[in-house]
Formats: sequence, structure tokens, C-alpha cells
Amino acid sequence: MNTNEEAELLLIDKPLRWTSFDVVKKIKHTGKYKKIGHAGTLDPLATGLLILCTGKKTKEIDSYQAQEKEYTGTFVLGKTTPSVDLETQFDAEYPTEHLDNEKLIEATKHFIGLIQQVPPAHSAVKIDGKRAYEYARADQEVIIKTRTIEIKEFQIETNNFPEIAFRIVCSKGTYIRSLVRDFGFYVGSGAYLSSLCRTRIGNFKIEEAKTVQQYIQEKKFIMNPVFQQVAEQLEDQNLSIVSSDFARPWGGFFVIDESLIKEFAAIYFPELVNELPENQKFSPKILVVAPEKRLSWQYHFRRAEVWRVVEGPVAVAKSDTDEQQAPEIYQNNEKITLKQGERHRLIGLENWGVVAEIWQHTDSENPSDEDDIVRLQDDFKR
Repeated sequence: MNTNEEAELLLIDKPLRWTSFDVVKKIKHTGKYKKIGHAGTLDPLATGLLILCTGKKTKEIDSYQAQEKEYTGTFVLGKTTPSVDLETQFDAEYPTEHLDNEKLIEATKHFIGLIQQVPPAHSAVKIDGKRAYEYARADQEVIIKTRTIEIKEFQIETNNFPEIAFRIVCSKGTYIRSLVRDFGFYVGSGAYLSSLCRTRIGNFKIEEAKTVQQYIQEKKFIMNPVFQQVAEQLEDQNLSIVSSDFARPWGGFFVIDESLIKEFAAIYFPELVNELPENQKFSPKILVVAPEKRLSWQYHFRRAEVWRVVEGPVAVAKSDTDEQQAPEIYQNNEKITLKQGERHRLIGLENWGVVAEIWQHTDSENPSDEDDIVRLQDDFKR
């Protein structure tokens, strides 16, 4: 397998519940990077900006880790958890009646500047070769060293008290969970972090980041000349693409502007142009199936479908029962008609296959949609 050794800096918006390593692993696999790392861990329950460095850029990771960070999120006063977030159950309740907006805003000033902070017991800090969270999950108490960090800005909004919205600008090494924990105790209560998003690292902002799905889409498009060729052909045909998905395990597809159904049919289904009912959705698409990959063995309750092979050959299995029959081979320009409820499966052969598709709704009062699919078998366990 070819590996990508290009030096890149990638800005990724980490999804909720993914570990930072989950993101690195997914991006490494998709981009076929030989060397990749991230510049600062985010907890699984946090979202936001994650900087990834590839190739020779990994040598710069320390410089990105050292840069100023900005976070937004919410914490809740009156309760605590061992992890100071929602990873663990509540373990104590505290009073909040004595608190008001003025007291809370005044309390933030105590944390501005250089302060001493102890990382949470449930953290990735290493102690004698093990992560702190490993000791915490085993109910083993350990001493975690205090560290000096800097809080440059600490703004709060108390309209939804006891939930407090915040914005924090801080130095490298700051644990927002620790700040929340310490703030709660400082105001004579307790607190836990309910949401967290890293919005900036140095001059890099979350608005510049891509979701993992967006990265996969773009990377697969760039790395696959077939997707590019199909996109160029659709552009030449003046068929506007309203959405696309190149991250399907079997390949991908292009969704064509519904208002261009007549133009789409004239190119791919000329025999049907005069038979298309008015005011009906046809969901014109171009399917791109990878070599030796199979879509699910499936059927639909509220639609029939018509396919035409644009670039073949491809194989299609069809059956009126759940039992899959031997597939038939279809060549360029051959049409495949699928009845309502007919079981079917598109199969890629030696090369990439391209198939045009339109839907024919069988219930005008309840037209079919993307949820109208019954998968009887799927190679990808969807």
C-alpha cells in the first residue's frame, strides 16, 4: 500500500465521544499517512478543534501544543462527579441558594492570572508509568502534582443558573475540568462540566476546521479519479450536484438537483422523458460502486427504481423473495428495472462501476425517502 508522507497540518472538529486517538486513527487510515499525531488531547466528552500534523510536520507538534487555547462550554453548580464531567455518576450535592450573578462574576477574578492547578484524577497525566485515570478507575488514590497554568480570560453567563455558560482563554496544560471543580468549591458549592468545546489554538479557529466526515469525503474524492471524472462529466452536462457522499464503504454517490429531472432523464433515460409524472420527486442520482464491493441486499416499500449502467460492467442480483439469486452482468447503457418490494443488490466487478438511478414512487400520499429501505444482508453490518 502506498503511504502519504506529505507534511500537512489538518484542522479537525473532534466529534462528541470520540477520543483524540480515534480521530488520529481514522484520518491516518483514510489519508494513508505513514506518520501522524495530534497537538493536544481533548476528552471524549469534549468537542472542537484538534490539530493533526502529518509527515515532517509532526516535528512541530510541541510548538502547537504550547499555544494559547480558547474554550467555551457549560458547567453546573450544585453537584459533583468523580471525573468532574458526565463520564461518571453524581457523587455529592451542594447548596447553591447563596449564589447570585454578582458573586459568581466576582469569583472568576480569583482565577485570572498564574494559578496553581491539580489535574483531575480522571486524566491522562502519567504517574509512575500509568495514566491517572487507570488508578482512578481501580479506586486507587495517588498524588497528582500541582502545576502552574495561566487563565487569561474567564467569562461567564448565568441566565440558566445553576448551569453556567463560560468562555475561557488559557495556557498550555490547563484542565478545564479542574478549573470547574475549583470554581465550584471556591464559591461554597460544587460543580461539574456539562459541555466543552475547544474553539481556538493560537490563531487557528474552529470555524476553519473540518468534521471527520468532511475530511473523509474530500480526501476520498481527491484520491479517487473516478469520482473526479463523474463530477466533471456532470458539470459538462450542466447537471447540478446538490450533495454527494464519497465515504460509503461500497463507493459513493452524487445527488442531482431535482429540478433538472427532465435534463437528467434526457441523458440517461430518454425513453422515459415523456412518461415522467409532473410534481413528483424522482431523486436522480449517480451511484459509483467500487471494485468487488456490494451494496446491501435490500428492498423498498414505497418505490420502484430504474437504473442505467453508465460505466460498466456491473452485476445486479434480483429476487422476489429474501433468498438472493445469482447476479446478472449488465454492460454500458443497459437498463435495470426494479419493482416495488423487489430484493436487489448492486455489485462492483473488476473495475469501478457507474450507474444512473431514478425513483418511481408507488404511494403519492406517502412518497419514498432515504429511510424507506429494508436491509436483509449487508457486508458492512449497517
